[in-house]
Amino acid sequence: MNIKTPFKYQQISNEDPTAIELEETTGIDSIQQTTAINPPISLNWRHSFKLRVQILLCFFNLFIIGLSDQSIGTLLPSLIEIYSTSQYHISLIFVLTFIGYSLAAVTNAKLHDQWGRRGVLMFGVGCLVIAYSLIGSFGSKLPLMVFICLFFIIGLAIGLADSSIGVYLSNIEDSNEIMGLLHGFYGIGGICSPPLISWIIVRFGKEKYWMFYLGLTGCSFVCLSGITWAFWDQDAAMYREELGASIEENETEAGDEEGQFGLMIKDRLVLLLCSYSFLYIGVEISISSWTLTYLLQIHQLDQLQASFIMSWFWIGLTMGRIVLGFVTSRFRNEYRANWWYSLLSAVCFGAFTVYCFYISSHPTGQLNLVITKLLLCLSGFFIGPLFPTSNITVTRILPMHYQVTGIGLYTSIGGCGSAILPFLLGNFSKAVLGFQWIMCLIWSMIVLYCVVWWCVPTVKRTRFTYQY
Repeated sequence: MNIKTPFKYQQISNEDPTAIELEETTGIDSIQQTTAINPPISLNWRHSFKLRVQILLCFFNLFIIGLSDQSIGTLLPSLIEIYSTSQYHISLIFVLTFIGYSLAAVTNAKLHDQWGRRGVLMFGVGCLVIAYSLIGSFGSKLPLMVFICLFFIIGLAIGLADSSIGVYLSNIEDSNEIMGLLHGFYGIGGICSPPLISWIIVRFGKEKYWMFYLGLTGCSFVCLSGITWAFWDQDAAMYREELGASIEENETEAGDEEGQFGLMIKDRLVLLLCSYSFLYIGVEISISSWTLTYLLQIHQLDQLQASFIMSWFWIGLTMGRIVLGFVTSRFRNEYRANWWYSLLSAVCFGAFTVYCFYISSHPTGQLNLVITKLLLCLSGFFIGPLFPTSNITVTRILPMHYQVTGIGLYTSIGGCGSAILPFLLGNFSKAVLGFQWIMCLIWSMIVLYCVVWWCVPTVKRTRFTYQY
């Protein structure tokens, strides 16, 4: 049998479009099996107190990650002054975060197989405790390169925790709504971060930014304690049982995890979905990282004004994830919903970009704060649900035993985008075009992820029968 791609999916039931047939070829032999995309027994949070606690802890973890992700964008101007360095050197934080995410993508499936979900989550949140506590304890006394290198640990931790949580919650009852709420809590963290950091800077001085990370240390420690209890039974044996395979079968296939990863990165559809994740999350972090600096430098706003405007993006993002999470189920499927959300995000952020560029091109022009907040809020509203909705789309496509590797790769590549795109866009605009063009560059990336998502069915129709 001549198969050019690593995976071939065929619909086997007209009544159940979620049932697929997976044909996997490895070398000369081929193995054919039939599997449902979702687990045969759904996890119903209504019937389990412990599951409800696990969901709340996942929400809390994403809230902490939201606080952390937005912190660098808010602190960027202050860090440049504190360390007497350039924007280029500080933005190396994004590169180290990218390396951490990349390592998470490669090791995710193997760590789940050896440690289970409990071990991966404890390791990930434990790394956050260590990194935040070092920044919180030493603050500006840390050498610049040590401070930057700590974001490798943070990137690794977030990459592991995010993908593990994403797979777990995508396979429980009411997954659209719960994933929307999950990433809504990430947005709440992003809302709280700019005004909180700005208040610390204005009230105590730039050098006291470590107080914010001391708070993150405490939150992460509480989260680690809760995860240790709530996920204690989620060991490697239970993880293997969830995949529908015995321990003996997994021991014989343990050495094939890297092969599984290799098959994933050769599959055209998986690569296209990962490129969407790369662009989307890169855009989200680029907006949160550079908009505040853009408002300070180009439109001459003060720190508190700019931080409150930035919070409106996160308010919109959070509301979009929560509200549209309940709207998504009214579409034919998650793919259709995500297409409309992507398109509307391009329209809204395009309007914000045109408005800001028009004002900046007039020497006497001043931003209308109400219009600025409204456009940024609407942009966040439609950008917000893209990650949870696209995440669920991926779980609908991949069989259960490929989901940890696939979702791990998907979220980790997205994490790479969150590190690489802000670094490239910020430095390219500064060095080549001028920093006033940064919003135009970000908008072009939004248009690009719309094109990528539009192309998904054209690839899929050659091998898949997922109903659009």
